[in-house]
Amino acid sequence: MALRGDGGLDGLALFRLVPRAATWAVALCELLAAGDDPRRLRELLGRVRTAAPADFAVCHFPPASPARRAAQRGGFVRLPRGQRLMVNPLHDDLAPDPTVTASWALSYGDLELL
Repeated sequence: MALRGDGGLDGLALFRLVPRAATWAVALCELLAAGDDPRRLRELLGRVRTAAPADFAVCHFPPASPARRAAQRGGFVRLPRGQRLMVNPLHDDLAPDPTVTASWALSYGDLELL
């Protein structure tokens, strides 16, 4: 997903749709904006949210990165107990609830895909 302005490319979000049992997830791999502009990062998150026919979105960004701050301000919540993923349910009443740690059975390979 590209964010274009008068000067050319202002931001880029790289993501893919991933089937998760009976649901679909947006795996957000990269979130980049010119000058790490928080407004552009949040706009990219919003565009991904509306462009992808998914039930929830997941991401993993380094601590204190502009992308992580944008995700936290954009509705993503950190999974408890030191999990490295953040999740943002895009629909209410999902089963299993992606914000509950017990709903996830992750391997190292799963984390590499994000």
